[in-house]
Amino acid sequence: MITNRFLRRSAAEFIPTPALIAAAIPGVMVAQAIGRIGNWFNQELYGRATSLPWGLRVDGEVGTYHPVFAYEGIWLLIGALIVGRVEGSRRRLASYVAWYCAGRFVLELLRIDPSPALGGLRWNAWVSMLCAVVALTYLSLTSASRKTKIAGVVIIATACVDQFTKSLALEHLSSRPISVLGESLRLQLVTNAGAAFSFAAGSTLVLTLIAISVLTGCWFTRSRLLASTPPMAVGLFIGGLSGNLLDRCLRSPYSFEGEVVDFLAVGSFPVFNIADVALCLSLVVVALGTRRSSSASL
Repeated sequence: MITNRFLRRSAAEFIPTPALIAAAIPGVMVAQAIGRIGNWFNQELYGRATSLPWGLRVDGEVGTYHPVFAYEGIWLLIGALIVGRVEGSRRRLASYVAWYCAGRFVLELLRIDPSPALGGLRWNAWVSMLCAVVALTYLSLTSASRKTKIAGVVIIATACVDQFTKSLALEHLSSRPISVLGESLRLQLVTNAGAAFSFAAGSTLVLTLIAISVLTGCWFTRSRLLASTPPMAVGLFIGGLSGNLLDRCLRSPYSFEGEVVDFLAVGSFPVFNIADVALCLSLVVVALGTRRSSSASL
């Protein structure tokens, strides 16, 4: 039901174009989802091989494959319910762009059809990521809460830098390590199926589910979290967790059991990545904030 927030009560009154577009967005998303059904009939837009129960069989191919078109359709239907509740025409349009492009970026990492690539990522993935970043940045900066603005921008920047550097590492560090400061700092490609220090290497799926649960909890408690924790720490923590979660969900060898890409080696310390740095920095920011609060109360 479209309220008069987007359409006037009187048909004779002028309807601003942004308001009309915003009112149509949920329906457009549903229409896009319905259009994805055609990909099933054409046996197109499927992803890499998978052993998951819902894997798609393709004529002339051996095994089963990710039904990427179905994932996109489901993502759009969920998005129609969420985006349709966003107030304001500009914020609703930005929410649609952010939702669709974020999902499209993830799905591009699953697709195997030929496409030009740069830095290990398909061109479509780069465009989707850029559009999602712009839209999310707009939503963060137009938020009423200053803390939300800070946390949102830090989350976006952390996750993007993490995935970009990992893509470069996969493309340029596959043959041999690169020494930056002798043995003190090296760029060395390592994939890790476990948590930090290769802990729980045989429980990748469990670690993935834990990370998803933590992010879900952060979302539902975001108001209290931002009220009690420095927004910079919240942004670094969620951005770092999201960066490594993307690896586990999308990278080889299996979806939701992927190995995290590490490439920073300092001395004899275990190899780590930008997401790990962000997670550690979030703890440092929390510690400094706690110490500052304690000093102020004395």
